[in-house]
Amino acid sequence: MRSKIINTRYEVADERFGAEPGAQITKYMECAPLSDIMSVFKQVLVKLNTVCLAGNQGNNLFKVAIDGRFGKSAHEKEYSKPLTTLYVEDTGSTFDMGATRDNAGFKTRAKCFDSELSFVSYCPLNLDIARSGRLLIPGCSLQVTLVHQADSVRLMADPGTVDAAKSLKPKFVIEEISLIVCRVAVTNEIYLETQSRLNRSAKAMYQFPRTACYGPTQVLRGLTELNVRLFHGPRPYALIVFFVKSAAANGSYQLNPQRTDHLNTIECCAYFNSYQYPQPSYRPDFDQPDVAPLYNALLKVWNVNKTYNCGFPLSAFNESQTYFAFPMDPNGSIKSASSVPPVGDVSIRFRFSKETDQTYNMYWYVISHATVAIDTSRIVTMNYIAEIPYFGLRANSTICFAGPAGSGKTTLIAALIKQRASAIPDLGPIKKMRITIFLVVHHLYSTTALRAIRLHCAYIFVFPTPSAAQQLRSLCREYFPGEKTDLLLAVFNCARSVDSRYLLIDNHSDTKHDQRLKLGLLNDEKKYIYQWF
Repeated sequence: MRSKIINTRYEVADERFGAEPGAQITKYMECAPLSDIMSVFKQVLVKLNTVCLAGNQGNNLFKVAIDGRFGKSAHEKEYSKPLTTLYVEDTGSTFDMGATRDNAGFKTRAKCFDSELSFVSYCPLNLDIARSGRLLIPGCSLQVTLVHQADSVRLMADPGTVDAAKSLKPKFVIEEISLIVCRVAVTNEIYLETQSRLNRSAKAMYQFPRTACYGPTQVLRGLTELNVRLFHGPRPYALIVFFVKSAAANGSYQLNPQRTDHLNTIECCAYFNSYQYPQPSYRPDFDQPDVAPLYNALLKVWNVNKTYNCGFPLSAFNESQTYFAFPMDPNGSIKSASSVPPVGDVSIRFRFSKETDQTYNMYWYVISHATVAIDTSRIVTMNYIAEIPYFGLRANSTICFAGPAGSGKTTLIAALIKQRASAIPDLGPIKKMRITIFLVVHHLYSTTALRAIRLHCAYIFVFPTPSAAQQLRSLCREYFPGEKTDLLLAVFNCARSVDSRYLLIDNHSDTKHDQRLKLGLLNDEKKYIYQWF
C-alpha cells in the first residue's frame, strides 16, 4: 500500500505572533517530495530546540529551508540560535539546494515563529528501529541515528554518498528532548513526537493535508450495482475512486496508473454516516470548482513517483467517467486545527448502465486533514533519577503498546511515567540525557511488523482487541515458535480475568524464558508472572 502527501491549495496560516505562553497554536504546513528535501539533510547543520521529521512512509517529506543560508560549506555551519523561520515551497516546484541557487524566493514565503516556541514537524518512518536507536527511512539511502551524549541527543544523517569520516558528522543537534513517542497508524506509519522542556506547558495542534490510496476491492463480473463501505474514520476533504481491470497486464495502479478503465454509470454517490450527523450523499458534480484541484492533486500524486500522468485532460476527466471525484467536506479546507472533522463510515454506491464484463479492481484516494495534538499528557519529561524497578525493565529499550483506540494505552504510559523508575529505569548516568522510545500501535497482524517489533522492542504491552485471538496467535508464532498458539491466548484470558488491562511480553535477552509473561507493573496492581512452558 503506497501513501502520498499532497497539497494543492492550502495556505500557510500563521497564528504565532502575539501568542501567550500556554495558548493553543495552530500550524499549517505544506509538503514536498522526498527527493526535494534530501539535500537539506546533506548540507544543513542547525541547532534546534525541538525537531520531528515529516512525511508519509518515507515517500514525502515536508520541504523546509532554514534561514535561506545554503551553500557547499553549509554543512560546516552551526547556528547558535534555535530555528525561528520556516520556508514553504509549493509542491509543484523543483527545489535545488545547490550553491548557485537564489534563495530570494524562499525569503518571500517566510513564516516566522514566535521566538519562544519550538519548531515541530512530522515524519512517519518505518518499523526498522534498532536497539542502537537507528531509524531507517525507506525509499532512500538516508539513515538517521539517535546518538546518546551528555546533555544532548544528536540526529546523525548519513546520505550514503560521502566518505566514512563525513558520515559521522552530525547534521542536526537536538537539545533538551523530553520524550520520544512513536505512533503507528493502521497503515504502519510511525510519527515521532518531541517537545522541548522550554515549551512544555504549551499545547499546540499541527495540521497538514495528506492523501493515501487504498485498495484494491474487487468488483466482480456481472454486477449492475455496487455498494461498498470503504472505511471508518474522520470525514475526508474529498474522495477519488477509479477502476482497473484485474486481468490486464500490470493492472495495479502502482505499476501502471494510467491504465484505468471506463465504466458507464447511471448513478454514483458517496455517503458519510455518523451518529452526530445525518447521512448526506455526495455526488461527483464536475461543475463544482473543487473538482479541478482534486484532479490536479491526483496527477501530482502520480507524477511524484512516475514520469507520466494518467493521460486525461480535465475535459476527459469530466466526460469519460474514468475517475469519480466526491468533494465531501462542505466547509472546504479547515481553518483551525481545533475544528476536528466528525468521525463515521464512508461508503459509495454505483449503478452501472450494463453488467460488468469482467472483474475490476477498485482503488480510492482519500484526501483528508491530518491533525496532531501535542500536550503534556503525551509529552512528559524523562529526566529523573532511577530507582530499582520491580520487574527489571531495562534502560535503552523500546517499549511497544499494542491496542485499539480507547483501550488505555495513553493512560498506562502516563501512569508508568508518573511512577517513573519503578517501572522505567534510568537510561544511564544522571548527567546523560534519558530517552525511552514508546512505540504505540493499533494492531499486530502484519508479519513484517511483528518481526520488526520482536527484533527491536524489548517489551510489548498487549491490550484487548475485538480480534484478540488472531492477534495473540500471531504473537505466539513470532515470540514463542514451536508452542501451541492457543496457550498465549489462554494466558491473556487469564490475565483479563483478574481485571488487568494488558499483558506484558518481556522480550529482553536477559529475561528467563519462563518469566516473559507478566502483568501488574504499577504500584496499585497485583503482580503476576505466568509460566506455561
